[in-house]
Amino acid sequence: MQQMTKNDLDLALKAWEIAREKALLQQQNFGVFLKSQQNLIQSMRDHGWTYQRAVQEVGAFNKSHSDDLLAAWNEMDARCQDYMDLEAKLQAQQ
Repeated sequence: MQQMTKNDLDLALKAWEIAREKALLQQQNFGVFLKSQQNLIQSMRDHGWTYQRAVQEVGAFNKSHSDDLLAAWNEMDARCQDYMDLEAKLQAQQ
């Protein structure tokens, strides 16, 4: 078994903090997108798109943003699990 150090735990915490920041940014981006959906549809309509096509495209963007947010949350959860695993190993060593 590899020896765990406080530095390993600190790095795992930093990785979780980075994943948390990414998830926060993804959530903010998705929120901005959700607030602008109707304006985006109207802009597409103003540029010759049919309503149905505009709604389909915005729906695809919506799914993409939703998938990105879910992936960011999953990444944050995985980094949290990494941290907890390392913390348990470090405590077991002591």
